[in-house]
Amino acid sequence: MPLLYMPAIRAMIGRQMTAPEKNLIYALCGLTCMHMSGKSLHVDGPASWEDAGRFFLDECVSNRQSYDFMEDASISAVISSFWLSTSFFEINQNRKSWLYLREALTLAQDMGLHDDSTYTNLSPEEALCRQRVFWILFVTERSFAILRNKPITFKKTPSLPTTRHAYESPDIHTGFLQLVSSYTPLDESFVSAWNDGSDPRVSATTYLALQNLLAQPPSFLQRSRASTPSSDSQPSEPTAIQKADLLITQQWLRLIVWQSSFRQSLLSWTAPHESMHFAFPLAIARSTAGVLQSLPSSAVEVHGMGMFEKIFEIGTWCINVLGAIDRASSTVLGVSRKGVAIDPLEFFVRTLSATPNSRTQFAERLLMFAQERPGGMRMALT
Repeated sequence: MPLLYMPAIRAMIGRQMTAPEKNLIYALCGLTCMHMSGKSLHVDGPASWEDAGRFFLDECVSNRQSYDFMEDASISAVISSFWLSTSFFEINQNRKSWLYLREALTLAQDMGLHDDSTYTNLSPEEALCRQRVFWILFVTERSFAILRNKPITFKKTPSLPTTRHAYESPDIHTGFLQLVSSYTPLDESFVSAWNDGSDPRVSATTYLALQNLLAQPPSFLQRSRASTPSSDSQPSEPTAIQKADLLITQQWLRLIVWQSSFRQSLLSWTAPHESMHFAFPLAIARSTAGVLQSLPSSAVEVHGMGMFEKIFEIGTWCINVLGAIDRASSTVLGVSRKGVAIDPLEFFVRTLSATPNSRTQFAERLLMFAQERPGGMRMALT
């Protein structure tokens, strides 16, 4: 999601920049390089995108020492900290990533981005940028809270953006709103139950409601399945890159809710609702493989290590369930391995081998994990 107002950025880089402006541009350059590192995209660039990225990250951090960064109460300061967090996540420096994300969250909270009243008297462009920054932080914080068992900061939220910049395509706005809607059901009580093991506000009914909500296909899929032709008044369809984020995140969130149900001892092999069944990760894995097959690999790859980690988690739990099925009688479990294809796991390994970093961090680990389990994959990375 574009966080900057591009006409202002073009004007900025065409003149002598201030220290706060350099901070933003260095962070942007670092993020771009880290996202390009190891990608299969064929574009001209430095000999090592990662080395270039580390250079810009060092310059950004060094530049912050040239002025009083903590007094920089601008949206650019928030964005730069968020981009530093994302960049360090890409190179598996998770502690730095978390600390810079916390910095971005704190700066955003101090600016009042969570409060609608702070948007009064702002230009439409500035208000839209601030709304987008808040909601991308909202989504990122909840992802991090789940992936790394961290607390959440944002408990109050402002209005969702209702427009886009004049130069932007409508699909950018549509896809972003749908991504936000995937995370909004994961409220403070759910994150508390996830981190602490339980929460009095969360019950089996809560999990069933969340699973029913997450089982609904995104609106663009509902429209594509409808028999009536689309009209100009309907929202635009997201881009392939946004579809990858939306659809894979949806499956990952279904797994997360299932895992939380598992921790609460709410699952069984005979549950009437599929999402409360021990074998549910197999259905999630098949759905995820279908998503990956329906999209160009570049649409997944561009999201970086965060997306690869979600796919890895889905694959890991699929292997766990297959192992449980192999260890017990199908008459006891009420389910068998029959009809359960191993192909999703092989597809996951190939997808996770897209970049050198994802191959080392996820593909090789998933392959090793599968081969250690009874009936695991008989394949090797090539």
